[in-house]
Amino acid sequence: MTDAVPIEEPVPPVPEAVAEVEAAPPEAAVPASAEVPAAALFEIEHPIGPVRQGVLDLLVDSEGPQTVAQIIAGLGNYSRGTIESAIKREFDAGRIERVAPGTYRLAPPRPAEPPKPAPPSEPEQVRSDGHTAEAWLAALDAYFTAPSSWPVEKLGPPPGARDNVILVDIRLRFNERVRKREQRRKEAEAALARQAAADAELRNQLLAACNGNYSASLQVDDLAPVREALKVLPLDRVVMVVRQKVDRRCYPANPPLASWRDPIFLRALAEEFCRAFAIPGLVKEWGAAGKPPAAKAQSSPPAGEMPDDNIDRSHHDSEHAPPGPHSLPGAAPPAPDMPREAVERVPATEENAPAASPAQPAVPSNSNAGINPTTADIAPTRESVLAAFARNRVPPQPVAPLPVPQPRSPQRQAEPEPISDEGWEELIAGFMAGMVNWNVRRLGPEPGQPGCRVPRNILRSFGL
Repeated sequence: MTDAVPIEEPVPPVPEAVAEVEAAPPEAAVPASAEVPAAALFEIEHPIGPVRQGVLDLLVDSEGPQTVAQIIAGLGNYSRGTIESAIKREFDAGRIERVAPGTYRLAPPRPAEPPKPAPPSEPEQVRSDGHTAEAWLAALDAYFTAPSSWPVEKLGPPPGARDNVILVDIRLRFNERVRKREQRRKEAEAALARQAAADAELRNQLLAACNGNYSASLQVDDLAPVREALKVLPLDRVVMVVRQKVDRRCYPANPPLASWRDPIFLRALAEEFCRAFAIPGLVKEWGAAGKPPAAKAQSSPPAGEMPDDNIDRSHHDSEHAPPGPHSLPGAAPPAPDMPREAVERVPATEENAPAASPAQPAVPSNSNAGINPTTADIAPTRESVLAAFARNRVPPQPVAPLPVPQPRSPQRQAEPEPISDEGWEELIAGFMAGMVNWNVRRLGPEPGQPGCRVPRNILRSFGL
């Protein structure tokens, strides 16, 4: 017992002694009384992404191996690079195998590996005083909870005695344990304070939406149902449901809300979730059933060869003339054994230059045989040619004028449909809550204004 260090007072926390503490097993972040769940004892594989899961599902549903192109066409909603990366990752993980270049299938199941035996725990070494370190620490924990539990005959005088025999390393380890417990306690208190502040802010928003139509117990009622609903619904939609079902400005017959666990209130939240998210999602999914996946827009192919009818229009008589085989005046026709394109590419030289055609005499405009042969030759003009065409043209038929539309009489205009009492109540409730804009053209003046068309019994029920 020569290494014992007597201490005169209870062991206080010593922050500066942390650097001197020897290596000790790490303390758990949870209290000692907490139990480890059974699911944490097994090794769980990290979940894969949706693209990799889609590749596996496609190979499971298909018959036989699939090429990379077939996998890309089957998924359809992702880029080629993303799908190829997912295939590579699954191949590296061993869940698919390559049967041919660019062709994959599911890998055969591997035999389950036997669990590795846990290494045997080494028994804690007994110290020179005949006790283990855990026995000392457990005794110190019990002493500071109940001082009368200290075993004097086994461990000597208690920590408060002058002649106690508590070792230095045991004292340092116990001080470190106390410090960590205090730190966890402060973190738990800070988390509770943050949660209480968030609950107070949320409660104020919900109570403001109730507009005073709630019981006093609602100010201290548990907000766990609302926090659970906020996991799937935005806060603004929850506030809107509270206004619709509690605020009397929206509906005068709304009963006061007594608890956040009210089945009618929770049902309204569930209906709002279905109306805002579940139903549109199902409609979109069912509407897309049976349709092929949308293919990605392909880039335009490169321009090919120009068609054969691409003729130089500079040689035409008119730039608006249709394409076709036009021959230049004085040009010789191509040879039978040579295509026309080859003839056009042959440069004109003195050897192959076409011979000049002999001059033709001018044809008189009135040189037909037997018609005034003694009249002198007169050159045709543009006016004479147009007059000759006009004589042979069929005269256009007169077009009847279009009838002028007559204005509709005001008696034929459709009258607005009558509005029921329930419709008037919903319109006035929404108008008073600021959620509906009053349509003066269709509904007449606003409630409370001269000439209002709302029935008097409806106005009287709303205090107007």
